[in-house]
Amino acid sequence: MQLAGSSSWRLGTDNAQFLHIGLFVRDATGLSVPPSADIPPRLAGDVPDLSAVLPASERATAAAQWVVWWRRLVGHAVHEVRRRGQEGGQDVMTRARAMAEREQEILDPPEFQSLADMQALRSAVVATFDDAVAWTNRPGPGGWQEHGVFAWPLIRDTAESTAAELGIPAGELDAVVHVLNVQGSWSHLAGPGCGICSITMPDDPRAARLLLHDLFASGAG
Repeated sequence: MQLAGSSSWRLGTDNAQFLHIGLFVRDATGLSVPPSADIPPRLAGDVPDLSAVLPASERATAAAQWVVWWRRLVGHAVHEVRRRGQEGGQDVMTRARAMAEREQEILDPPEFQSLADMQALRSAVVATFDDAVAWTNRPGPGGWQEHGVFAWPLIRDTAESTAAELGIPAGELDAVVHVLNVQGSWSHLAGPGCGICSITMPDDPRAARLLLHDLFASGAG
């Protein structure tokens, strides 16, 4: 995770692997998931066709289960934002170990016992996990360093204006945004102080400002 901030406000940006793995399973297996505001577009770049891992008779069930799983993954990201304040006094290594242990609750290879109640999806996740990890370890189109970065002046100005709008000290502004390697300009406020957006969305100043405002405002206090 990268952090931007001053002595007052703080914004963390990440490209969480567990979220990308979830999207890879959907796209590589060709699951037909109905559009929803909280579900990202398809992954950008070449995704292998692994649809043969699921029989046709299980595809509809796996797609419905995937939506439940995706919301679990995003819920985990939201909870991690809430824990940041609670664990602020811990050293970096202790916090990293605690985060890794908690992630095992929602992403637990190789058996994926966390998906025991969703067998169709579980079989798809088990079959594609190694490919998903390999895919997420590749750089995105153009490279992560070329896209997915919010401009510092935009972050600073939005933080300061949001604090003034709310009539609170800027030190109460603390947020995290997960930048996903998905197509188009897309974003979603997942929970208080926690957002998700596409890799190109930060390149759109208006859209980026709106997301940053909502992130800071929702997580204030």
